[in-house]
Amino acid sequence: MSLGNRIGLRFAPDFDLAQLFKCAYGGFVVEWNSTTGATGSASGSSVGTLPGIQIGTTIEEFRFEKDSETIELERLETLYRSTLEPIYPTAVQHKTDGISIENSLGNTAGNMPKDDMKNTLENAVENLSMDAVGKTPRDSIGNIPEDDKRNTPGNTVGKTPGIVAGNSAGKPKALIPVFPGTNCEYDTAKAFERAGGIAEIAIIRNLTPEDVTNSIKEIAEKIRNSQIIILPGGFSGGDEPDGSGKFITSFFRNPVITEEVQRLLDQRDGLILGICNGFQALVKLGLVPFGHIRQATADSPTLTFNPLGRHHSGLIRTRIVSNKSPWLMDMEIGEIHTIPVSHGEGRFIANDELLKQLAANGQIAAQYVDLSGAPTMDVRFNPNSSSLAIEAVTSPDGRVLGKMGHCERTGKWLYKNVPGNKEQRLFENAVKYYGL
Repeated sequence: MSLGNRIGLRFAPDFDLAQLFKCAYGGFVVEWNSTTGATGSASGSSVGTLPGIQIGTTIEEFRFEKDSETIELERLETLYRSTLEPIYPTAVQHKTDGISIENSLGNTAGNMPKDDMKNTLENAVENLSMDAVGKTPRDSIGNIPEDDKRNTPGNTVGKTPGIVAGNSAGKPKALIPVFPGTNCEYDTAKAFERAGGIAEIAIIRNLTPEDVTNSIKEIAEKIRNSQIIILPGGFSGGDEPDGSGKFITSFFRNPVITEEVQRLLDQRDGLILGICNGFQALVKLGLVPFGHIRQATADSPTLTFNPLGRHHSGLIRTRIVSNKSPWLMDMEIGEIHTIPVSHGEGRFIANDELLKQLAANGQIAAQYVDLSGAPTMDVRFNPNSSSLAIEAVTSPDGRVLGKMGHCERTGKWLYKNVPGNKEQRLFENAVKYYGL
């Protein structure tokens, strides 16, 4: 409780500290709100009919207090975490990843000391993030190559799209393809239906070549009868060969599927969302940040392995940087959410020129932020060390969104012990978009 939530403790005056070092097999440490009416002292107390010993009360300061003695928990935390740090590191030495600091500060890191470089990079992260505020990607495409502009400016937020799937209720239908290894389809479908839409889960079969051929035909038909495609999280193809999202990418590069996807975006005002593994596939396909399926080049952005070299699972904080997307249209710039992440390949990297374009166009949708709400390269808050602390990116017109955070993993009884706004209204916005 203390280290995890950074909460301190003031020991009860008559509590014997020797109790902390005794074996208490089968014992529980129980924390309760003072309004429950629990009473007692160090010699005996009760919560309802439960007997026990009162240890103390929690305090806001991150320390232990006993009588006149105080122990700062920062030091204890360092000692606790340092034992296995050489074997299982929890911190990384940040590099610039080829990002020139002049992108936002007008100078380069050059050969400056490492500490200064880290501080300068973090300033660059924050400055670039704020540059995106207020920019309209559909009105300012920057220097994105001409062949990548064909999907912009196109349709804009606020256009009335017309439901074309024969749905008399006016509810948009989201197609959720399930590949071997996908594991978030049920959460995603439930979240979309809870928002008022219709979700259709479709399984891609690959046991035989005939199964693959039939799946291509089925998915193409389902895309024609849907307004939205959502690629959920998971480990498609077991994240093999040597990287994530490749099975999905291969499937969507089939000419039949590619044609239907582009028709959805270019002619039918459709939306696409990729979460975690789905985001990885969207980047490899080029749907983000370019807005259409294209061949990858040596300069293409990608999502690669976390620098700590292992899977990361936890709750992180993200800040909305741009709301120029149907998925984000009712969110405020600067709005912060606490979102679950679970992946081993979430590090967004791109060359410095493309990063500048994304920031200028408002395509950086969300960034990892620390407890003060500032974008950061600190691995505790940006576990992937993503360039410019990027967590989510859109296509130039905003209708394709890719993100690492699992916004579908929410519910009334989840994360009760974690502060913050856990409801990111992506699905509600998508449904609302088709009712404009």
